[in-house]
Amino acid sequence: MQHLHFTQQGFGKKVLVLIHGFCEDNTIWQHLMPTLAKHYKVIAPDLGGFGNSAHLLPQDVTVEDLAEQVKNLLDELAVKECIMIGHSLGGYVALAYAEKYAKTLKGLGLFHSSALPDTEAKKRNRNQTTFFIQKNGVNPFADDFSAMMFFTPRHAELAKEIEYIKNSVKKTPEKSILQITIALRDRPDRTELLKKLDFPVLFIIGREDNSIPLSAYAEQVFYPQDSHIHILNDTGHVGMLERPQETLDMLVHFCRRCWKEITE
Repeated sequence: MQHLHFTQQGFGKKVLVLIHGFCEDNTIWQHLMPTLAKHYKVIAPDLGGFGNSAHLLPQDVTVEDLAEQVKNLLDELAVKECIMIGHSLGGYVALAYAEKYAKTLKGLGLFHSSALPDTEAKKRNRNQTTFFIQKNGVNPFADDFSAMMFFTPRHAELAKEIEYIKNSVKKTPEKSILQITIALRDRPDRTELLKKLDFPVLFIIGREDNSIPLSAYAEQVFYPQDSHIHILNDTGHVGMLERPQETLDMLVHFCRRCWKEITE
């Protein structure tokens, strides 16, 4: 069995797993990992279909398939328990993981991600995305997608970060984009799962996120027994690039809370 490509930094028994989003790879976390690795063993896989795991796209892929690939990797690495943080698609994967393997988790982070399923409007938008790519290819999609990820008034300031996302999309195989777009469209509602989790759950939310509006969080953030909620102003869908220091501080504090290094 081939396992997902991954990057690892740090040592010890306290493990933090960082899962990237749609059309990204594990380099999305590269600026945060060195600090996190001072305290934890940090594992950042490339999901099947992306980055150096592009060749590991499951057939007729589902979000659940991607979660199983992560589980297989962690088993191979003998990880018995961890905190899992997922960005966007990575959050959906982390939720699917938690649904089956909650006992292995010390905490769960939804980084610009949601337990809600797609709305009907969002499903239509995903269908339109697949039609557009089939007709025009990946490159024109990359231009529109990368711009949409960021808060528009900060585009000039974040030009380098936008270019990074654009290049990441362009490197993603068309097959991966098409099939995982459908997997995202068809993922289930996991809000009930949030109510059952007995460990801390983190929400990092962009106030100006075009992908997941602030209103989508109105109820679900109160479902977990131990919910940690952060709203980033003037921020779209990629807080680790738009607000690197703020989001790093949030992750450090959350991990310390999960491992009971602090109790407030």
